[in-house]
Amino acid sequence: MKTKTLSERAAERDEMNRSHEDPFYLFALNDEAKDRLTRYIEEIPDTEEYWIPEKIPGDSREDFRVCDVHPPRRGTDVELIGESILTRINFKQYQFDINTFEFQVLRYRPGGRFDWHCDYGVAPNKKVWRKLSMSVQLSDPEDYEGGELVIVDYYNKYCTIPAKKGACVVFDSRCPHKANPITKGVRYVLVGWASGPKLR
Repeated sequence: MKTKTLSERAAERDEMNRSHEDPFYLFALNDEAKDRLTRYIEEIPDTEEYWIPEKIPGDSREDFRVCDVHPPRRGTDVELIGESILTRINFKQYQFDINTFEFQVLRYRPGGRFDWHCDYGVAPNKKVWRKLSMSVQLSDPEDYEGGELVIVDYYNKYCTIPAKKGACVVFDSRCPHKANPITKGVRYVLVGWASGPKLR
């Protein structure tokens, strides 16, 4: 009997998880993690050096993505907490073959939005594929209006993710999702991706 390599076994796990019944995992951050991420955001200077305005044109008259992007520094709480979440949830629920992580802090102001899209694909500047996506709500619901995160599951069901501060969702990067337009206030969110070899 042929012994399978680690990469072959990982590919089999990925294939099995393609049909996982629950494409996302929702939970609340503990108070310590929530406070550490909140402090990190509060300490970001309000300049374009730290908040990069991003506007991606769409096919319609509205832009596909409008928000300010903050790429966190290496070794910060954003990276440490984000990697811990993605690693733990992947082990618990998905068991994808992952080896690379990316994170961004997004700021949505009035008019800010992110239309329907899937994250699965080649990660920017890397030879790996995004497999797991993460979104952590870092604003109180009273601070803004609109901005709902909507995910479509494997059964084409539309699921709106709770807006409570500290709510975290990890989901299969192949699931379509969007952030509705902000109509009032400001919404902060930490997003991240876990990547690895292409699914087979």
